[in-house]
Amino acid sequence: MAGQDAWGTQFKRETNTPGTFEVVANITDIKGPSREREAIEVTAHDSPDQYREFVKGLKDGGEVIVVDADRPTRRHGIPPALLKCEFAAVGLDQVRFAPIAGTDGYFAAFVARSPRPEPSAIRACRA
Repeated sequence: MAGQDAWGTQFKRETNTPGTFEVVANITDIKGPSREREAIEVTAHDSPDQYREFVKGLKDGGEVIVVDADRPTRRHGIPPALLKCEFAAVGLDQVRFAPIAGTDGYFAAFVARSPRPEPSAIRACRA
């Protein structure tokens, strides 16, 4: 069903007790930034036999936006430093951060700049 690919999924992180996890957020859509190739047209007037020419390129990685509360995860938020650490662990770098005036909320934006690590290399951050 369009728009509900991840409905009901929860994002969890491991607590200080190994094998025990706590909910960080409820997910409504799972689509990470893609790192796909695309063809870039480089045809010129002197292209051989007047055929179109293409070279390989990378598509833009996209952006992940988080709006959350600056409070412990057990109180349905996530401290900004912990969020930044968790996203860095999967290859996403923070490019914007802004507190939301009058609340304990904030806006954070991340992009895929680092190589995506192998799942076995990902380590959870500690609160």
